[in-house]
Amino acid sequence: AKQLINRAKNIAIEMGHDEITPFHIISASIQETEDNIKYIQENQPELFASGQIPLVPSTGALAEGGIEEQARQALTNVKALVEAAGSDLSKVVKTTCFLKDINDFAAFNAVYAEFFKENAPARSCVGGIDLPKGALCEVEVIAAV
Repeated sequence: AKQLINRAKNIAIEMGHDEITPFHIISASIQETEDNIKYIQENQPELFASGQIPLVPSTGALAEGGIEEQARQALTNVKALVEAAGSDLSKVVKTTCFLKDINDFAAFNAVYAEFFKENAPARSCVGGIDLPKGALCEVEVIAAV
């Protein structure tokens, strides 16, 4: 994960930027209250992470089990990636979640709530799509670093 972060920084530098370009308000939910709008401070770098599927790092195989087990592994992978970038889940400002079957949303959401306990980030969820390696879910994030 650190190699990915360093590569992203190098690409930004190659493109003529001193660092990854920040932006101010990253996302807001439909109800625009202070509690559900996440901000990134000016000049604070961000992490734009690719989607994480539920691969077990030690084996490279999909986590065994149903949506709960796969969601837990995908979110564990997200957590590890964000932490490798020098951040933590409390600084995630936006997630995009992909589900093979939208009917799994309630079960996925229960696991998601284990990782984002307070002040959850803005989220989009898309269902009914085929995911890499036959995964049941995938999660991508934007986080302040």
